Amino acid sequence: MYKTGFTFQKILLMKGYKFFLLANFILICTFVAGQNFEVPANYQLNTKEDYSRYEKDVIEATKWLQSTPLNEQKEKREQVSAFVIKWVNGSPTVNVELNSNILGFDEKNPGMLALYMAGSAKYVLENNYSKDMRQSIKQP
Repeated sequence: MYKTGFTFQKILLMKGYKFFLLANFILICTFVAGQNFEVPANYQLNTKEDYSRYEKDVIEATKWLQSTPLNEQKEKREQVSAFVIKWVNGSPTVNVELNSNILGFDEKNPGMLALYMAGSAKYVLENNYSKDMRQSIKQP
């Protein structure tokens, strides 16, 4: 019988290795992309259109907040958090409800309130879950 240097197991191993490299590359690219967020310069939040214009920025800001440890880049974290909180507080379409449990958690762990608000806003934006939908669910 003629023998080649490759067996079926070696081929599967090579394919698995390629998949592993590709998965790691995608993961690294995603992580690096989240690290490059900058708060939009001179942003204006006055009209409904202004809020709509910055939706993608809020999502990217949230990714940055979630991927950056709380004890690193503190000044930038404050700027990004301020941008997100201002956006959420004035948004005509996104509503983030806060309760005493969440507020109390932020007292013990500063920075978590902004992270909570950002994560909630990101979820609403990515899933098209507006204030209008929420109000229609509450009404019998």
